[in-house]
This record gives sequence, structure tokens and C-alpha cells, in this order.
Amino acid sequence: MMQSTVDMQKVALKKIDLRGTICYIQDHRAVIKMVQEGKMNLKPFISGWIAVVDLVEQGFNTLVNP
Repeated sequence: MMQSTVDMQKVALKKIDLRGTICYIQDHRAVIKMVQEGKMNLKPFISGWIAVVDLVEQGFNTLVNP
């Protein structure tokens, strides 16, 4: 496991927004199989649809202003 150090005083004084996340590796095949078999419903994860021709304008706007 890799460890990092963070200067928390610098984070606080510069008002840096620091976020973390967890990523799982080698789970993709199992998840894709579950979706294909109908064991997982993806509808709750879809927040909207954007046509390809509107992708740049609407897509970036949606990312910036959710």
C-alpha cells in the first residue's frame, strides 16, 4: 500500500478542497456480467440523456452545473 503525507496546514490556509475515493480493480468483468444477466439495474445511476450533437454544450454544462 502506498502512503502519502499531506501538509494539513497548507490545505487549510489555502482553502484547498481535498477529497478521496476508493477504487476497486478487477471487478469490471463481474459487474458487466451481472448487468448482462439482468442482476443489476443501471437506471438509478442514469441522471439524464444528452444527444451526441449536444454533447459539448450540454455535457460540459451539466458537469460544471449539476
